[in-house]
Amino acid sequence: MKALLPSLVLFLQTALLMPPRASAQNEIGYVERFALAGDRDSILQELIPGAEDYYYFHALHFQVQGRCAEFDAILEQWRKRFPDSGRFKPFEDRQALIDYSSDPAKTLDYLKRELGLSFDHQREQKPGERALPSRLDPAEVSREAFLRRATAGREDLGQLEDSALNPYLRSGAQLSPAQLREVLQRVSRPGFPRLTELVLAELALPESGGFGSLPIHQALLRDQLDALAESRLDLLANPSFVHLFLSRLAPNDDVALSSSPAIRLAYFEALHAFTATLQPSFNLL
Repeated sequence: MKALLPSLVLFLQTALLMPPRASAQNEIGYVERFALAGDRDSILQELIPGAEDYYYFHALHFQVQGRCAEFDAILEQWRKRFPDSGRFKPFEDRQALIDYSSDPAKTLDYLKRELGLSFDHQREQKPGERALPSRLDPAEVSREAFLRRATAGREDLGQLEDSALNPYLRSGAQLSPAQLREVLQRVSRPGFPRLTELVLAELALPESGGFGSLPIHQALLRDQLDALAESRLDLLANPSFVHLFLSRLAPNDDVALSSSPAIRLAYFEALHAFTATLQPSFNLL
């Protein structure tokens, strides 16, 4: 059954390509014998040379076999012999599609010519119509430009999302007192740029609530607390700062002080050294 499938396909193709009016020689009997023949070259010998069916079946055979040179030759003879016939046109169309894989440009030119396609349309521009730019100015769509527009003429930073505060501070922006407090109220991580500088600036404001008044104070790291203490000695008199500093002297949570005498001793010595610098009001420590 599988061996008959190619022959049946060719039979159907042949029948579909046949025009409605067929000569007696091209009745279904010959079409069937041609499609099922094991040697179609011998079947083609039955056709009368010069008759249109002679060109038709030879062209079909050569095209199906992929014998391009012979197909082109028989098609050229067919055009000269029957220039007004429309039967060779489907062969030309089919060959153009077959040739696409080897010569796409040739096939596309053929289709544009046969279908009357053109791609030279241009947009009509009315007289006096304003020509708009075709690209955006990179300087106007940069991060810096967006930050500048979001903060221009405003006392707050409400136009900036929390993720934009980091690049805004890195750009060296100068903050007003209101903006400074807003930033510190919105920041939640100690890795924020210029954080120690911002905390010191806020503590220097007359309206500052002091150390411990902002949530970010409790997130500061040991080195940040050291920097604050060096810049503002009065912090050593602030209970919130002192207790936070003491908590930063503790070892990591994965260290068991009860089973690590050396680490426990170093911790107690650090506590003693720090509390020795405090004012008498912290003598209980």
